[in-house]
Amino acid sequence: MPTGGASELQVQLGGTSRDQKKTIFAVADDEPMMCTPIPQTKSVDDGSNTKWTYWKQISYNLHCGSGSCTVGYQQSESYTITFGATAKLNEWISASLSVARTTTTGNSYSCNGGSGETVCVWAGTHHWEYSAKNTWKPADPRCGQGSESPNIRMWSPIEGHKGVHYWCGHNSECNDKGADYWKPDWWTE
Repeated sequence: MPTGGASELQVQLGGTSRDQKKTIFAVADDEPMMCTPIPQTKSVDDGSNTKWTYWKQISYNLHCGSGSCTVGYQQSESYTITFGATAKLNEWISASLSVARTTTTGNSYSCNGGSGETVCVWAGTHHWEYSAKNTWKPADPRCGQGSESPNIRMWSPIEGHKGVHYWCGHNSECNDKGADYWKPDWWTE
């Protein structure tokens, strides 16, 4: 049992005439304060969520020559697509969107090419771009409010494989395996 008095943080509950207070934090006055900040990342509802499709060429280019040809899993590689951010985050968050830290493209899709064509496989993964901020809040409310960062933009792939699509590239649409680019909005067939 502490020898000194105790400090309490109380909140008023409801708007009734009765004095209803609930203690949510109580410490002894002589108990040391825990002022080490706890790092967290919180979502920011600023109305700027944006849809993007990230495209990556997952196959080598296949030159068909004088006959038709098919580029498939033998010439393709599955890639892991991860989230990104404009600044270092304390932790990854979904911001209540159906997104994941990572997804994989898979490599089971095939594309056909005709005589004289070059053919390749592209995988597109749908992403949400959204806002977050880092916060540092002390465990003990006697230490003050804490601090927070400016808004950080994050982008994360759609959860599961429902956000992964495949597209057949032909001739000038084929670059090198691993080539990538971003396009606004979600691609639909």
